[in-house]
Amino acid sequence: PYGSGTSGGGIALPAVSDIQTLAAAGKVYVKWTDPDDIVVDGSPLASWAGTLLVRKAGSAPMNRRDGTVVLDSKTRNAYQNSYFCDSGLTDGVEYFYKFFPYTTSNAYTDSAADAFSATPNPVAVGDVSGITLAAAGNGKLSVMWTDPDATIVNDGVTLATWASTVVVVKEGRYAVSPTDPDAAFTYTSTTRNGHAAAPLVATGLKNGTTYYVSLFPMSTDGSANTNTANRKTGVANKITISTT
Repeated sequence: PYGSGTSGGGIALPAVSDIQTLAAAGKVYVKWTDPDDIVVDGSPLASWAGTLLVRKAGSAPMNRRDGTVVLDSKTRNAYQNSYFCDSGLTDGVEYFYKFFPYTTSNAYTDSAADAFSATPNPVAVGDVSGITLAAAGNGKLSVMWTDPDATIVNDGVTLATWASTVVVVKEGRYAVSPTDPDAAFTYTSTTRNGHAAAPLVATGLKNGTTYYVSLFPMSTDGSANTNTANRKTGVANKITISTT
């Protein structure tokens, strides 16, 4: 008997198993378990020699030569517990992958079970917390908050890293992006938790006016967290001395 996709002849191995993927900006991560040898009554019929990983944009690889070979792993289960990273990809593009395990006799496995796809995209960092707004003087509004965790980690892989938090103060409605052209005040904090205890003071505002404050945690790859949890309203005003 001959396995499908053979080159040198012989019995092909089963497909790989337990394929797991992650995606981030310009990257696809994958880990898997290589197939076992085929042994009958103590006699090896097919011995694993390596596993090819082929990538193709637009459609799944039809065979091991249809696409780009991104990995030729010759250490069994080298990526069973740690991810292989395919980098330099274009965000928003769906990439199709297929594994081709092969034997010492160059019999290549070509199985639909070895195929998967993934789309790289930036991953946003977490939300801020503890937003506090208060009048801070003539035309001023103080803003305090706690920045999110420094990294987003999934299954041991760092998918995003905090770079800054952009504060946008706007009249009438919340900003939808950190570069809102109608903002009354914009500030970028690059020191994590730099304003958890020391307030940021937004200036140049109108006394007695309600302002819509949006905070946008930014990752190092430029992804903005636009969740509504990062919003709050406050009123800029003079500070009243209640007693003298």
